Amino acid sequence: LLSWMDPVAETIRQRQLEVRAAKARGRQTAPAAAFLLMVEPRALAVIAMHEAMATCLAVSSREEGSSARFTRLTARLGEAVRAEINLRNLAKLRRKRNREKKEARAAGVADEHTQRRAENNRLQARDRMVDEIVRASRPSLYQVNFVAERSAVAHPGWTVQHETQVGAYLVEALLQNCTVGIDADGQISDSREATLEPAFAHTVLQSGPNKVIGEVTLHPAIVQTVLGSSEDLRETIAPRFLPMVVSPRPWTSIDVGGYLRSKTSLLRQKPDMMHQRALYAADLSFVYQGLNVLGSQPWQVNRTVLNVASQLWQEGGNIAGLVSRADEDVPTVPKKKPVDEEFEKLDDKQKAQLFDYLDLRRKARKSAKTNRERHSLRCDTSYRLDQALEFSKEDRIYLPHSLDFRGRAYPIPAHLQHMASDLCRGMLTFSKPGRELGERGVFWLKVHLANLLGHDKLCFQDRIAAAESAIPQAIAAAQNPYSDASLEFWSTQEDPFQVLAACAEFNDATRFSGAGVRLDKAMEGFESCLPVQMDGSCNGLQHYAALGRDVVGGAQVNLLPSEKPMDVYSGVADRVGEKVAREAAAGDELAKKLLGKISRKIVKQTVMTSVYGVTRIGARQQIENRLKETMDLSDDDQWHAAFYLSKLTLSSLGDLFQGAVSTMEWLAICAQNIAKSDDSVQWITPLGLPVMQPYRIEDNKQVRTVVQSVSLSLSSEDNPVARSRQRSAFPPNYIHSLDSSHMLMTAVACADAGLNFASVHDSFWTNAADVDKMNTILREQFVKLHQKNLLEDLLQYFKARYEHNGIDFPDLPKRGELELTEVLKSQYFFD
Repeated sequence: LLSWMDPVAETIRQRQLEVRAAKARGRQTAPAAAFLLMVEPRALAVIAMHEAMATCLAVSSREEGSSARFTRLTARLGEAVRAEINLRNLAKLRRKRNREKKEARAAGVADEHTQRRAENNRLQARDRMVDEIVRASRPSLYQVNFVAERSAVAHPGWTVQHETQVGAYLVEALLQNCTVGIDADGQISDSREATLEPAFAHTVLQSGPNKVIGEVTLHPAIVQTVLGSSEDLRETIAPRFLPMVVSPRPWTSIDVGGYLRSKTSLLRQKPDMMHQRALYAADLSFVYQGLNVLGSQPWQVNRTVLNVASQLWQEGGNIAGLVSRADEDVPTVPKKKPVDEEFEKLDDKQKAQLFDYLDLRRKARKSAKTNRERHSLRCDTSYRLDQALEFSKEDRIYLPHSLDFRGRAYPIPAHLQHMASDLCRGMLTFSKPGRELGERGVFWLKVHLANLLGHDKLCFQDRIAAAESAIPQAIAAAQNPYSDASLEFWSTQEDPFQVLAACAEFNDATRFSGAGVRLDKAMEGFESCLPVQMDGSCNGLQHYAALGRDVVGGAQVNLLPSEKPMDVYSGVADRVGEKVAREAAAGDELAKKLLGKISRKIVKQTVMTSVYGVTRIGARQQIENRLKETMDLSDDDQWHAAFYLSKLTLSSLGDLFQGAVSTMEWLAICAQNIAKSDDSVQWITPLGLPVMQPYRIEDNKQVRTVVQSVSLSLSSEDNPVARSRQRSAFPPNYIHSLDSSHMLMTAVACADAGLNFASVHDSFWTNAADVDKMNTILREQFVKLHQKNLLEDLLQYFKARYEHNGIDFPDLPKRGELELTEVLKSQYFFD
């Protein structure tokens, strides 16, 4: 790979000479070309080679190779060149200040900068950042460029377009010069018999009727060499955030926490300057405490599940939710149409030939799209399994967390973490030692199995019965997961690998039961590590019902005690079915076709996403997708039925959740009025986290580069706010900020009680033996969160924050009579 250095550097040097010559003759050059002159060719070659390899290897596998979108790669290379220039400027600034200090000390006086620094805390913090960046062995590009801008040493002429063009120059140099010798076995070789092949290949793919995308692909042999090499080489070329083997650094500020050496930010998205100032000024101590609880939870890899998943993957996948390792056959499409005449002039035979050709082309495009999707999924699966295998040797691993701009917590490691796919969730378990099950732990482990087998809408008594009837199959599946009967039992479930993990836990728990010992009694002494999940009942609607003290809506989402769990999806489906029956009786032909066919499955996704601002068009598409799965309708009837049912579903939702709808509308009107004043919607979460919606109108620009044209969507804090997006996004974003607050409050309280705790937003996890304790805590924290009038607090904040804008806010929606403390008695609130 080092053989690329000289030819790439020489191509860059020649380009620099051309730019200098053009300038000397007074000819105009591309604005971005001037930035190539700021760094010497060999340094640019190193940047190009390293960043291109790292970007292409960001998602890769030995079998599938690796590629990166051309736009992403050029942006990354341009950002790296900019960072190199800024880092040099920061080093000059540091040397200058050190020299001034030395001269001032020799003269017995304080230099001007030191005097100003002593009077300005912000200047002190900036100097510390400069020192850290210059001394760091591998600072992030964003941190370098950010500190350079704050220190006023960044080049003022850089734009995103310039970054793209500079990156394209470097990509061109790589495409022209980087080759690799490949022997007859497809391996890298430096022998004379080896065939030289391009190390990087640029291809253009069709991505829709009127859109193409460029990709740069790294040769599969290089990918295999890198992924099969030492960890040091892999992490030098393509460093990634992985799980940790020691407890993460506690969060103490917005840029201190998580990994011990690699810097990470509290927020996953880059905040603008106003948001950063608000974050620095806020008291985030409780937020940090909650994130530290999540990050310090020890995990381990479930080797049983890993071994089964690896075996099925080696055998070709296409089972238990694993993507097939084989591609679909893509039909060969003739290069030319069978006929060139205008359609009106064609006879019936020619028209049939044309239709066959168009149908074949459509199938080929569909198959090619499927294969691209499979390629991506295969890379992802391979990487997850490789990472799980690597960390299976560790007794404990940790997942540092950060936040999105709304305050929702996510693990920083991208691949092996419990918020990922069913495969990852099945492969992770709490670390040993586990918690002795006891009688209640056995109860909740059975409930967990029943929930995973699809019985989560039954009462607990019926769930226990369902689990007990399934335990013999579960134990058999754990002992021989590859038999036909076992595969039929566990691999066909909605979450197959989590089911397999539960089967393995039951097998281990019952392994030492002797003759005459009751099964439950034998299980009580088992130390279980399996996380048991308690999920909220359409949690967004739970928060809406609590905000509006909505009795009817609260009952539908289990805020009130009941003998069996209320199912909001079935409730809405029943209401829709009643309306369809009335209209069918009145003679509506479409209603007659749908009579008696409205199921929970048809309305579930629309009800679930209604809390998050689903549109009428989105609801129609969701229901149409379900109709394709459940009903045999013509394409025309399908479209009209989906449109018809989407209206009925949303209106039925309004019938059952009038309080939620009025609260949602109030939030949307407030956001609309704020956006009309050309300001973004901002608020403070109950835990003190400042939130600012980042939605602004994007500038769409076409940038021509030496390799291809690039379409850029540019957004900046100086751009006008996107009014419609600010309005539509605020209700769901506000609810997300509440569910994240509830989760972090529960995390801290569980840690104080000595419980293991993890979450996937509104799904809370702990050991089976501790579910009763966690259930009590999460209900108490929900009541504590909503005891205050959160909407009144929000309105007062809006009035204070936007007073200068002269905005009128509507009166608060009328609250109902729901007694919030009833949540404490509701056994199905989270279940």
